[in-house]
Amino acid sequence: MSLSTSVAALLDAYMSEVFLATHAPGMQVVVVDKDSVRYARAFGDAVSTNQVTGIGSLTKSMTALAIQQLGVDRQAPVTQYLANLHVPDWVTIDRLLTHTSGIATQATLDNIIVNAPGAFEYANLNYHLLGLVVQAVSGENYDYYMRKHVFEPLGMWNTTADLGRVTDLLTGHTVFFGKPVPWRMERFFPNRMNNEARWGNLSAGFVLSTVHDMGIYLQHYLNNGVPEVPDGGYRDGWFRDGDRIFHAGSLEGYSSFMMLLPELGVGVVVLTNMQDYVGNTMSGLRIEAGITNILAGRQPSPVDRGLYLRRHGLLSALYLTIMALPLVRCRHKTIWNVVLPTALLSVPRIVKARWATVWGFAPNLLVSLVASATLLYAGWFTKKTKTR
Repeated sequence: MSLSTSVAALLDAYMSEVFLATHAPGMQVVVVDKDSVRYARAFGDAVSTNQVTGIGSLTKSMTALAIQQLGVDRQAPVTQYLANLHVPDWVTIDRLLTHTSGIATQATLDNIIVNAPGAFEYANLNYHLLGLVVQAVSGENYDYYMRKHVFEPLGMWNTTADLGRVTDLLTGHTVFFGKPVPWRMERFFPNRMNNEARWGNLSAGFVLSTVHDMGIYLQHYLNNGVPEVPDGGYRDGWFRDGDRIFHAGSLEGYSSFMMLLPELGVGVVVLTNMQDYVGNTMSGLRIEAGITNILAGRQPSPVDRGLYLRRHGLLSALYLTIMALPLVRCRHKTIWNVVLPTALLSVPRIVKARWATVWGFAPNLLVSLVASATLLYAGWFTKKTKTR
């Protein structure tokens, strides 16, 4: 059943405003109920709702679905399935699914950092390990299992975790000093599940899909029962906030959002081919609230068309300030030319991010830090050489 003419027109006008406000080159939107597509539209570079994009962390609920499908014991230690993994027994399947395992945000398979369990700490490694469990239990690689047992049975024919199978990938973009620039996914896509040094792997965030297929995915939940997630909590790849069950995704070159509204009997997916992790414009626009209001027959709040420019104006000013630091004269030369650049290069560690992650999600920050630190070190070295 389609949306009423008035609701469809309001949603179309709202999403057109959102598209312009995000400055994304392309956007795809779908609204489904359990039986049909109620609204679908592609904007900008996205010429149809069947173009493939990266969906980022929307992948996590798919991995959780595979874990459920395989009958994996939620209370078992993950080492019951991955015998060569060296983590405490408190790292159970359930704690991986709920991000309460104690595994640190920045942890990778070759550098597993485990703190006390219980508190929520979002970590891609939790779902990387769950993907390895899928492989261990099924005896099949992650992409093959997901295609043959999840995607194809649902009719998601353009969904895969194998970049080599994609022929219609919408070019991704990242924001560089406020301007969207093309970003090649091939540079970042993991070529295998056991890539130990990666911060994010296939089962944590690298499924590729279309908004059409993602609509089918949400119909699966609308027909078979929505995820049981505590209000304000996280479980099985989903957050919950009141009536909204949702997840967002951010991948090098792409951003995504999906939402189930059980009381209205609908699901919503928004995909864009631009990653704006630092500016976070799509989240700042609170489109989930706007779409919910429209579908519930209420007026949405006006779209803030200036949010992107304000945020990226401030960020660009910050990056330029960092790069201008070598021009500032300081009486304490050692502090300024040695301690300061060392501190600048420590920023990724302080925010619990690897250098490759910073380059993928905030390239202008990395350029600013490295350029400024290099010039400061060079100034110190030049002065030391002259005084000899």
